[in-house]
Amino acid sequence: MAVEKADEKRQVRWLGIVALLVVAAVLGLGFLILDARAQRKPAEPRTDLISLEYPVTPGHPERAPSVFLHQPHADLDTTSILAGEGCRSCHPAREDGALSFRFMRLNDELPRPEMVDLYHDRCIGCHTGPAAQAGRRGPDGCGQCHVRRPEVAAAQANVVMDLGLHARHVKAFDGKCEPCHHVFDEATQKLVYMKGKESSCRDCHGATVVDARPTLRTACHAACVNCHLEHPHSGPTSCVGCHDLARFLAYKRPDPVPRLERGQPDVVLVHAAVEDIPQMEQPSVPFDHRSHERDVNTCRVCHHEKLLACRECHTLAGEERGGHVPLAVAYHAQGVDHSCVGCHETRKAAVDCAGCHSFLPHFALAPVFCQRCHSGPPPAELAATGGTMPSAAAYLGPRSLAPLTFTGDQFPDSVTIDRLADKYAPAVFPHRKVVDKLRAGIAASPLATHFHAEDDLACTGCHHHSPVGARPPACSNCHGQPFQPVNMNAPGLYGAFHQQCLGCHERMHKPTDCTYCHAARSDQAVARADQP
Repeated sequence: MAVEKADEKRQVRWLGIVALLVVAAVLGLGFLILDARAQRKPAEPRTDLISLEYPVTPGHPERAPSVFLHQPHADLDTTSILAGEGCRSCHPAREDGALSFRFMRLNDELPRPEMVDLYHDRCIGCHTGPAAQAGRRGPDGCGQCHVRRPEVAAAQANVVMDLGLHARHVKAFDGKCEPCHHVFDEATQKLVYMKGKESSCRDCHGATVVDARPTLRTACHAACVNCHLEHPHSGPTSCVGCHDLARFLAYKRPDPVPRLERGQPDVVLVHAAVEDIPQMEQPSVPFDHRSHERDVNTCRVCHHEKLLACRECHTLAGEERGGHVPLAVAYHAQGVDHSCVGCHETRKAAVDCAGCHSFLPHFALAPVFCQRCHSGPPPAELAATGGTMPSAAAYLGPRSLAPLTFTGDQFPDSVTIDRLADKYAPAVFPHRKVVDKLRAGIAASPLATHFHAEDDLACTGCHHHSPVGARPPACSNCHGQPFQPVNMNAPGLYGAFHQQCLGCHERMHKPTDCTYCHAARSDQAVARADQP
């Protein structure tokens, strides 16, 4: 019995040792993996990376997508490898002579096996043939192209034909629009140009092929790159030329950018469709279209789908053609850039505005602000004219900043805040200087001027619960107690001053250290202040 117990103890001991060794090995391997991942260099961003992968289908397990770098292959045009074939060695010509930007084919109608064979035969054939003969043999093994964790990553910036680049193209084509803009003529089954129907490429070309219309990517590459190839030195022909953000922004644009003319009015009345005007609850909105054009870099900022009036897609009740978004929501939607309110709220985050607006409730529009926009003719008057008025500009109203109501003693140059003087000297608030700076910033912005035109509206940034135009009470009237259980949003005077002043400074990138407002007191004064 004693021998059996001793054997059991030895077995338990060895099992424990083996278990510890296994745990140590697992932990060690884990640390090695973590260390390897930590030491792994971040993937190099490439604008010319193309991920070659065939859509996954049932029964066809896929390898990792093939990592293809376009620029090194495009550079081969300058060597003897392609024997002067250039882009046509991979991109065949269409019937019109322009290049197809599909690899060795004109469309995507090839069956899967033929598509796979096409890539493998052509790519590996070049790597082991012409490239190898020229001393530039490329990868020819599965794991060399199909890489699970490549050292490069796609980093293409989206291309935006902004108003500046558009003006440059208009000048290059001597004001003609037909080289780029077309519509499909059902009668002739051809693409034709129709004046006044120019629109964004996105209106017809989307992310997928629909009714034989190519995708936006295919259409833009075919039109833009082929045009640039046809007119040397007119524009980029490589991926990096368009999709590198720094290079894209560096392209020279006209200054100032001339207006894009498409028959749009300078001022337009914004309202519902004619048949829905009687159901409108607010007066129409005179919209200064020309001034808004100067503040955006593309029409798609507002016309996010097509260059149509909002009411063409969005009705009062909301329909499928407008994504079931009612007209009022389209104009007042929160958190989106292409609605009026959403765009204006975004502008409030600017450094010159955030000091005041960060403390105000977001998207809380007082009736006075509704009247700033809804100053056009009322629904009944608009309905009587069929939705048109003689002059929409007549309803815009003044665009100037009214003078302050307060003068003299009612509007002090400075305010000494000494209620909290302790270890620091009282703070001297340059009242008039701050107000003058705020008003100067408002006057410099047409948007701010429009919404701050009422007397003393700028004062509400600090005096946030005072009626506009009324002399505000002392801050201690509301913040006299350090803690009010019945009103958790009303801090004591110490908290109110520091929250308001420091919060404004933080958001407007101003100094926030104590001595910026408070001069440090002498040691003797501090000692006296510390005495009970």
